Amino acid sequence: MRPMRPPPPLLLLVFLSASLHAARDPHCPIQPTTTIAIYADTNGGAGHNSVAWTARFFTWWASVNPPNALEYALIDTAASIADPVTGCDLLAFPLLRLWVQPGGSSDNQTLALGPGGRDNILNFPAKNGKRVYATYLFIH
Repeated sequence: MRPMRPPPPLLLLVFLSASLHAARDPHCPIQPTTTIAIYADTNGGAGHNSVAWTARFFTWWASVNPPNALEYALIDTAASIADPVTGCDLLAFPLLRLWVQPGGSSDNQTLALGPGGRDNILNFPAKNGKRVYATYLFIH
């Protein structure tokens, strides 16, 4: 029996490239420069008025800060957060500082996010160390 040789470097590069591509899923609206992520799935329990107010608030806040100091992303489908493997893994974005969960139906939000989404959100402050300033902002 012949000893196994390590895979050629090209194969390793292709695998690494595929892994990095999977981390930036096209369904994930969070960009590498995003500092604030806002749950905005109105079909998944976030209130229409709460999402609208939150988006307007962060648009204003960004406008009174230096350019590019604050960038937010609206997460408009719970599926983007519910499965961090195929969607947005919050820990994969080093500039992300704040997760915002606007008011609405907490029961519907819990059902839409499921255990994967819940864990993704809870792991964000638990494993991020000093990068997290806050986890939830509840708006009535």
